[in-house]
Amino acid sequence: MHELLLHAILPPHRHHQVLSVLAGIAAMQPIPISEKHLVFKPLQHPSRPNPNQSANAAQMKPQAHGGDLFYLKLVGETSGPSKKESGTEVTVKEVPIDEKDQDIDMLDIPPTPTPPTWTLQFRDLPDPPGRRPVISRAMTDTPITAGDPLKFMKAMDYTLTASYHLHGHRLTHNAIDIRLYQLVEAQTAGLDPYVLQTALRVADGQNVGRMQEGVRQLVELKETLKGVVELEMGERLALDTRVR
Repeated sequence: MHELLLHAILPPHRHHQVLSVLAGIAAMQPIPISEKHLVFKPLQHPSRPNPNQSANAAQMKPQAHGGDLFYLKLVGETSGPSKKESGTEVTVKEVPIDEKDQDIDMLDIPPTPTPPTWTLQFRDLPDPPGRRPVISRAMTDTPITAGDPLKFMKAMDYTLTASYHLHGHRLTHNAIDIRLYQLVEAQTAGLDPYVLQTALRVADGQNVGRMQEGVRQLVELKETLKGVVELEMGERLALDTRVR
Protein backbone atom coordinates (compact mmCIF):
# COMPACT_ATOMS: atom_id res chain seq x y z
CA MET A 1 0.00 0.00 0.00
CA HIS A 2 1.23 3.49 -0.86
CA GLU A 3 0.13 6.80 0.62
CA LEU A 4 0.19 10.17 -1.17
CA LEU A 5 0.18 13.26 1.04
CA LEU A 6 0.03 17.05 1.15
CA HIS A 7 0.03 19.12 4.37
CA ALA A 8 -0.51 22.62 5.71
CA ILE A 9 -0.10 24.20 9.15
CA LEU A 10 -2.80 26.59 10.41
CA PRO A 11 -3.03 28.91 13.42
CA PRO A 12 -5.94 28.07 15.76
CA HIS A 13 -7.95 31.18 14.84
CA ARG A 14 -8.31 29.94 11.22
CA HIS A 15 -9.64 26.52 12.19
CA HIS A 16 -13.37 27.23 11.81
CA GLN A 17 -12.97 29.15 8.54
CA VAL A 18 -10.93 26.41 6.86
CA LEU A 19 -13.18 23.66 8.22
CA SER A 20 -16.19 25.44 6.69
CA VAL A 21 -14.51 25.64 3.29
CA LEU A 22 -13.52 21.97 3.46
CA ALA A 23 -17.10 21.04 4.31
CA GLY A 24 -18.26 22.85 1.18
CA ILE A 25 -15.73 21.12 -1.04
CA ALA A 26 -16.53 17.68 0.39
CA ALA A 27 -20.30 18.40 0.51
CA MET A 28 -20.56 16.81 3.96
CA GLN A 29 -20.47 17.70 7.63
CA PRO A 30 -17.06 17.12 9.27
CA ILE A 31 -16.80 13.98 11.39
CA PRO A 32 -15.15 14.49 14.80
CA ILE A 33 -12.08 12.33 15.47
CA SER A 34 -10.22 11.75 18.72
CA GLU A 35 -7.31 9.34 18.83
CA LYS A 36 -4.55 8.25 21.17
CA HIS A 37 -1.19 7.61 19.51
CA LEU A 38 1.42 5.37 21.15
CA VAL A 39 4.89 5.39 19.58
CA PHE A 40 7.06 2.27 19.97
CA LYS A 41 10.77 1.71 19.40
CA PRO A 42 12.32 -1.69 18.55
CA LEU A 43 14.57 -3.24 21.19
CA GLN A 44 16.65 -5.46 18.95
CA HIS A 45 17.95 -5.75 15.41
CA PRO A 46 15.76 -7.82 13.07
CA SER A 47 18.75 -10.05 12.27
CA ARG A 48 18.82 -11.30 15.87
CA PRO A 49 15.64 -13.35 16.31
CA ASN A 50 13.99 -13.70 19.68
CA PRO A 51 13.35 -17.40 20.39
CA ASN A 52 10.51 -16.49 22.78
CA GLN A 53 8.64 -14.43 20.20
CA SER A 54 5.42 -15.82 18.75
CA ALA A 55 5.25 -16.57 15.02
CA ASN A 56 2.32 -14.17 14.54
CA ALA A 57 4.17 -11.30 16.19
CA ALA A 58 7.25 -11.96 14.06
CA GLN A 59 5.15 -11.75 10.89
CA MET A 60 3.80 -8.34 11.92
CA LYS A 61 7.24 -6.70 11.99
CA PRO A 62 7.89 -4.34 9.05
CA GLN A 63 10.54 -5.35 6.55
CA ALA A 64 13.80 -3.58 7.29
CA HIS A 65 15.24 -1.59 4.38
CA GLY A 66 19.02 -1.80 4.21
CA GLY A 67 19.17 -2.79 7.86
CA ASP A 68 17.12 0.22 9.04
CA LEU A 69 14.88 -0.05 12.09
CA PHE A 70 11.56 1.77 12.21
CA TYR A 71 9.28 3.18 14.88
CA LEU A 72 5.77 1.71 14.95
CA LYS A 73 2.59 3.35 16.18
CA LEU A 74 -0.54 2.06 17.89
CA VAL A 75 -3.54 4.30 17.16
CA GLY A 76 -6.76 3.91 19.11
CA GLU A 77 -10.03 5.80 19.22
CA THR A 78 -10.78 7.75 22.38
CA SER A 79 -13.79 9.73 23.55
CA GLY A 80 -13.31 13.28 22.29
CA PRO A 81 -15.04 16.60 23.03
CA SER A 82 -18.79 16.80 22.87
CA LYS A 83 -20.42 17.72 19.56
CA LYS A 84 -21.12 21.24 20.77
CA GLU A 85 -17.56 21.75 22.02
CA SER A 86 -15.97 20.24 18.93
CA GLY A 87 -17.71 22.66 16.59
CA THR A 88 -18.85 19.89 14.28
CA GLU A 89 -21.71 21.93 12.82
CA VAL A 90 -20.25 24.41 10.36
CA THR A 91 -21.66 26.65 7.68
CA VAL A 92 -21.20 24.90 4.35
CA LYS A 93 -19.90 27.20 1.64
CA GLU A 94 -20.97 26.20 -1.86
CA VAL A 95 -17.91 25.27 -3.93
CA PRO A 96 -18.25 23.97 -7.51
CA ILE A 97 -17.30 20.31 -7.80
CA ASP A 98 -16.21 18.74 -11.07
CA GLU A 99 -18.76 15.99 -11.65
CA LYS A 100 -16.36 13.83 -13.63
CA ASP A 101 -14.38 13.06 -10.48
CA GLN A 102 -17.30 11.77 -8.44
CA ASP A 103 -16.65 8.10 -9.22
CA ILE A 104 -13.02 6.98 -9.26
CA ASP A 105 -13.28 3.21 -9.45
CA MET A 106 -9.58 2.81 -10.27
CA LEU A 107 -8.43 4.20 -6.94
CA ASP A 108 -8.36 2.47 -3.62
CA ILE A 109 -10.64 2.03 -0.73
CA PRO A 110 -11.45 5.25 1.13
CA PRO A 111 -10.87 5.03 4.89
CA THR A 112 -13.73 3.46 6.83
CA PRO A 113 -15.72 5.85 9.07
CA THR A 114 -15.46 3.48 12.04
CA PRO A 115 -11.89 2.17 12.36
CA PRO A 116 -11.06 -0.71 14.72
CA THR A 117 -10.32 0.03 18.36
CA TRP A 118 -6.56 -0.26 17.84
CA THR A 119 -4.55 -0.15 14.63
CA LEU A 120 -0.85 -0.90 14.25
CA GLN A 121 0.67 1.61 11.82
CA PHE A 122 3.92 1.41 9.88
CA ARG A 123 5.08 4.34 7.76
CA ASP A 124 8.17 4.07 5.59
CA LEU A 125 10.63 6.84 4.78
CA PRO A 126 9.03 8.98 2.02
CA ASP A 127 10.33 8.59 -1.51
CA PRO A 128 13.08 11.05 -2.56
CA PRO A 129 11.80 14.45 -3.77
CA GLY A 130 11.54 15.30 -7.44
CA ARG A 131 9.60 12.27 -8.62
CA ARG A 132 6.13 13.65 -7.79
CA PRO A 133 4.65 16.97 -6.54
CA VAL A 134 3.34 15.15 -3.43
CA ILE A 135 4.81 13.08 -0.60
CA SER A 136 4.76 9.36 -1.43
CA ARG A 137 5.56 6.55 0.99
CA ALA A 138 4.86 2.88 1.63
CA MET A 139 2.58 2.17 4.57
CA THR A 140 0.56 -0.54 6.31
CA ASP A 141 -2.35 -0.37 8.77
CA THR A 142 -3.08 -3.60 10.65
CA PRO A 143 -6.19 -3.81 12.85
CA ILE A 144 -5.72 -5.38 16.27
CA THR A 145 -9.16 -6.78 16.99
CA ALA A 146 -8.46 -8.91 20.07
CA GLY A 147 -6.05 -9.19 22.96
CA ASP A 148 -3.89 -6.65 24.77
CA PRO A 149 -2.13 -4.34 22.28
CA LEU A 150 0.64 -3.46 24.75
CA LYS A 151 1.44 -7.13 25.34
CA PHE A 152 1.36 -7.60 21.59
CA MET A 153 4.00 -4.90 21.11
CA LYS A 154 6.12 -6.37 23.89
CA ALA A 155 5.96 -9.75 22.14
CA MET A 156 7.43 -8.05 19.07
CA ASP A 157 10.27 -6.57 21.22
CA TYR A 158 9.03 -2.97 20.97
CA THR A 159 8.98 -0.56 23.89
CA LEU A 160 6.75 2.50 24.39
CA THR A 161 8.71 5.71 23.85
CA ALA A 162 6.09 8.49 23.43
CA SER A 163 2.36 9.17 23.45
CA TYR A 164 0.04 12.00 22.42
CA HIS A 165 -3.58 12.69 21.49
CA LEU A 166 -5.03 13.78 18.17
CA HIS A 167 -8.27 15.81 18.14
CA GLY A 168 -9.99 17.20 15.08
CA HIS A 169 -12.28 16.38 12.16
CA ARG A 170 -12.16 14.33 9.00
CA LEU A 171 -13.93 14.53 5.65
CA THR A 172 -13.81 12.60 2.38
CA HIS A 173 -13.56 14.22 -1.05
CA ASN A 174 -13.54 11.73 -3.94
CA ALA A 175 -10.83 9.24 -2.83
CA ILE A 176 -9.04 11.77 -0.59
CA ASP A 177 -9.12 11.54 3.19
CA ILE A 178 -9.00 15.09 4.62
CA ARG A 179 -8.09 15.65 8.27
CA LEU A 180 -7.84 18.91 10.19
CA TYR A 181 -6.47 18.24 13.66
CA GLN A 182 -4.31 19.23 16.62
CA LEU A 183 -1.64 17.07 18.24
CA VAL A 184 -1.86 17.49 22.00
CA GLU A 185 0.89 16.28 24.34
CA ALA A 186 -0.13 18.36 27.35
CA GLN A 187 -2.99 20.59 28.53
CA THR A 188 -2.48 23.05 25.69
CA ALA A 189 -5.63 22.51 23.63
CA GLY A 190 -6.51 25.68 21.75
CA LEU A 191 -2.90 26.86 21.64
CA ASP A 192 -1.35 24.25 19.36
CA PRO A 193 -1.41 24.87 15.60
CA TYR A 194 -3.71 22.79 13.44
CA VAL A 195 -2.46 20.36 10.81
CA LEU A 196 -4.38 19.98 7.56
CA GLN A 197 -3.55 16.60 6.02
CA THR A 198 -4.86 15.40 2.67
CA ALA A 199 -4.08 11.74 1.98
CA LEU A 200 -4.90 9.27 -0.74
CA ARG A 201 -4.00 5.58 -0.68
CA VAL A 202 -3.05 3.44 -3.67
CA ALA A 203 -2.93 -0.33 -3.20
CA ASP A 204 -0.21 -0.91 -5.79
CA GLY A 205 2.52 1.69 -5.70
CA GLN A 206 4.05 0.17 -8.85
CA ASN A 207 0.90 0.88 -10.87
CA VAL A 208 1.88 4.08 -12.67
CA GLY A 209 -1.66 4.88 -13.83
CA ARG A 210 -3.17 4.72 -10.36
CA MET A 211 -0.33 6.70 -8.82
CA GLN A 212 -0.70 9.41 -11.47
CA GLU A 213 -4.46 9.59 -10.90
CA GLY A 214 -3.91 9.89 -7.15
CA VAL A 215 -1.39 12.70 -7.67
CA ARG A 216 -3.83 14.44 -10.03
CA GLN A 217 -6.60 14.40 -7.44
CA LEU A 218 -4.36 15.83 -4.71
CA VAL A 219 -2.96 18.55 -6.97
CA GLU A 220 -6.50 19.45 -8.08
CA LEU A 221 -7.58 19.82 -4.45
CA LYS A 222 -4.48 21.94 -3.79
CA GLU A 223 -5.50 24.27 -6.63
CA THR A 224 -9.09 24.44 -5.32
CA LEU A 225 -7.83 25.53 -1.89
CA LYS A 226 -5.48 28.20 -3.20
CA GLY A 227 -6.21 31.51 -1.54
CA VAL A 228 -7.60 29.70 1.50
CA VAL A 229 -4.69 27.50 2.51
CA GLU A 230 -1.48 26.45 0.78
CA LEU A 231 -1.01 22.68 0.73
CA GLU A 232 2.65 21.68 0.52
CA MET A 233 4.84 18.59 0.52
CA GLY A 234 6.69 19.71 3.62
CA GLU A 235 10.06 18.44 4.76
CA ARG A 236 10.67 14.81 3.82
CA LEU A 237 12.90 14.06 6.80
CA ALA A 238 10.24 15.38 9.18
CA LEU A 239 8.32 12.20 8.24
CA ASP A 240 11.34 9.91 8.74
CA THR A 241 10.29 7.00 10.97
CA ARG A 242 13.70 5.28 11.09
CA VAL A 243 15.36 4.75 14.48
CA ARG A 244 18.53 6.79 14.84
